[in-house]
Amino acid sequence: QTLHQLYIINAGSGFRALWRVLKAFMEARTLKKIQVLGTNYLSTVLEAVEPSNLPEFLGGTCSCSATGGCLLQDKGPWTDAGIIRASKEPSARHVDSTCGRKRTLGMLLLE
Repeated sequence: QTLHQLYIINAGSGFRALWRVLKAFMEARTLKKIQVLGTNYLSTVLEAVEPSNLPEFLGGTCSCSATGGCLLQDKGPWTDAGIIRASKEPSARHVDSTCGRKRTLGMLLLE
């Protein structure tokens, strides 16, 4: 799995009802990573996200004014040169002999 944490914020009653049905079909390890939050979400989100990385309209301090707003900003690990380089390594496609699993990007970056 590649999902670390997912926050669904400002979830209304309709979504919450749908979520109760959907989560019955999901694996427990995936469900642990998903938090459905109502309007009182900020303190929970700020435990995982620095205010400077959270857009102002979600309660953070980021405005991304140089790029026309946070929704137009392409922030993320996918733009990091080290991660891009590591993902193209031939060893990224091999199985790790120590654990018998396919090597992850995190394993490559730790080397």
